[in-house]
Amino acid sequence: MGTRNDKLNGKRVAVSGFGNVAWGAVKKLNELGAKVVTLSGPDGYIYDEEGISGKKIDFMLELRASNDDIVEPYTREYKGAVFVKDKHPWEVKCDIAMPCATQNEVEEADAQT
Repeated sequence: MGTRNDKLNGKRVAVSGFGNVAWGAVKKLNELGAKVVTLSGPDGYIYDEEGISGKKIDFMLELRASNDDIVEPYTREYKGAVFVKDKHPWEVKCDIAMPCATQNEVEEADAQT
């Protein structure tokens, strides 16, 4: 981004996954001033307009440690978040899409969206 005179600060980022890669990405994105608005699992994705930061990042660790491998419980903990069943977060309006779940998870139609 630096080569384009652009910064992550203030950018809305859709992140997939909630494991080690997503956790690390969400932490770093927050440090750089970005606003992470999604996480995903095999059950679907959560959208949190307020952003996923602070205690919400810690909750990601709790979800992962539960071994349920689902993200829907996030919406019970954080009432402003929305759960979208059986979909990927690439339909969410964002500045940056960051796949952190599995390889080849963004298809051409997703990129166009």
